[in-house]
Amino acid sequence: MKKFIISFILLTSLNIFTQEFKEEKMIQQTPLSGMRGVVANLPDISVTGNFYYRFSTDKEDTTKDKLVIEEIETAFQGYLYPDIRADIFLAMHKHEEHIEAEMCEAKISFQKLIHNLSLEVGKIHVNFGKLNKIHQHHRNFYDQPLVLTNFFGQHGLVAEGLNFSYILPLPLFLQIDLGFWNIPQHHHVEEHHEHHEFSLVDKTYTNKVWLSFPIKTLELEIGLNSLLSNGPHHHEHKDEVKIFGLDLTLRSFFTRNRKFLFTTEVYKLTRDLEHDSIERFGYFVFTNYKFNKYDSIGLRYDDVENVVEGLKTISLSAIYTRSLTETTAIRTQYTYFFDNPKDIHQLVLQIVFGIGPHSHLLE
Repeated sequence: MKKFIISFILLTSLNIFTQEFKEEKMIQQTPLSGMRGVVANLPDISVTGNFYYRFSTDKEDTTKDKLVIEEIETAFQGYLYPDIRADIFLAMHKHEEHIEAEMCEAKISFQKLIHNLSLEVGKIHVNFGKLNKIHQHHRNFYDQPLVLTNFFGQHGLVAEGLNFSYILPLPLFLQIDLGFWNIPQHHHVEEHHEHHEFSLVDKTYTNKVWLSFPIKTLELEIGLNSLLSNGPHHHEHKDEVKIFGLDLTLRSFFTRNRKFLFTTEVYKLTRDLEHDSIERFGYFVFTNYKFNKYDSIGLRYDDVENVVEGLKTISLSAIYTRSLTETTAIRTQYTYFFDNPKDIHQLVLQIVFGIGPHSHLLE
C-alpha cells in the first residue's frame, strides 16, 4: 500500500510538470512575427512576382510582343518590439531593357507613440491618395493610373522621411497624416538637364485627412490631400509645385465572395516658374465587380494633362482577373488610348504570384 501511494504521488507530480512544460512551450510558439526567440529571431519573408506579355499597335513600344519580368520583390517584415515594426521591401525592376535593383521601401513603424498617434520613419510609399500606398502587384490592374505616373513618377510618390498619423477619438474613422520628406533628384534629369522631364525633388510636405463611415450596406471613404514640393530645376530658377487631391472609395459586400468597388482620384497640380505659372489636371475612375470567389471584372478611365507639354492623354481599360489562389492571379487587360497623338490599342496578359504573408492580393 505504501509503495502504491508513493508511485501515485510521483506519477501525479510528473504529469503536472509535463502539463506546465507543454503550456509554456505553446506560449513560446506564438510570438509576434519577427520575435521568435534568441536563436532564430527571423522575420516574415515573402516573395512576389509580376510578369506580363503585351501586344500593342504602338510601333515605338520596345516591350511589345515580349515577355516582361516587371518585378520580383522580396519582403522582410517583423516586430522589433511590441508596437514597433520593421518592413523592408527589396525589388528587381525592369527599366527599359535593363534589370535594376531597388530598395522600394525600408521603414520602421511606431504603432502607438501616444494614444492614437503613430509614426513611420524611412523610405515609404507616401499615404497620399488611395492607391499610392499600395504596391503595384497588389492592385486590381497591371499598370499605374496615368495621373500618378505624370505627377509623381513611374513608381508613384515614394520619399524618404517621416509621417505622423493620428486617429481622432470619434464614433467614425477620421485620421490625419502629416509627412515631412526628401525626394532625391532623378539621375537622368540631373545628368542631362532634360527640361522636358518632370519630377518632384528635395524637401516635400504632405497632408492627408482621411475619413470613413458606413451607409447602410456600403462603406464610404473620403480623402483630402495636399502637397508642397519643388520641381526638377528649382536649383537653377524658381520651380515650386503644389498638388491638391481628392480620393473617394465606395465598397459594397453583397456576400462573402460578391463585392463591388468604386474608386476615383482627382488631382490639380500648380507649378510656379520664374516667369510663368502652369496648372495641370488629372484623374482616374475605376469600378470593379467580383462576382464569385475567383473572377472579377473592372473598368478604368484615365484623363491627365502632361505636366510639361500640357498634352492630354485619355485611356479606357477593360480588365478581367482570375484568382487561382489567394496569392496568385492571372489577368487580361485591354486598353485603348485616345489620340495621343494617335490611337493605340493595347492588350496585356499578366500573372502575379506570391509566396509568404506579404503576397496576398489586395483590393
